[in-house]
Amino acid sequence: MWAFTITDNASLGDYVVNAHKYRQRFRDLGRDPNSAAYIRSANSTLKYGDIGTLTDRTTGQPVFEEHYDGEIYMSTMWEIREMLNRMYPQNTTFKRPRPSEGQALKAITKGTEIFERDFLGSMYVLGTTAPDTMVKARTR
Repeated sequence: MWAFTITDNASLGDYVVNAHKYRQRFRDLGRDPNSAAYIRSANSTLKYGDIGTLTDRTTGQPVFEEHYDGEIYMSTMWEIREMLNRMYPQNTTFKRPRPSEGQALKAITKGTEIFERDFLGSMYVLGTTAPDTMVKARTR
């Protein structure tokens, strides 16, 4: 989530992923391998109910990928960030380093500032329990 908010971009790795096994996995799931244009997207439509219902097309066995619950949490956080940016679009005095030269000149919106403070606080609260799981994050 930090990488998404710092870059102010809903996708990471905006390029076609050309790894053979990754593209084959898309084919096995009946998806177009050319649709993989990024490594991670904050615009996921995955739901918790989808995790237990995904099956391998060749074996019929349930498929579980351990990062799916994090993807759901992250996309929810991105939606909250977008909502806050619609509510508070004005720029703040806070500046972020620009990737091109590292100078702290990139302004952030008040919505982004509010989101990042709240998100950091949620990670702190989540980290006060052991183990810190997505189930605990969902219910807090």
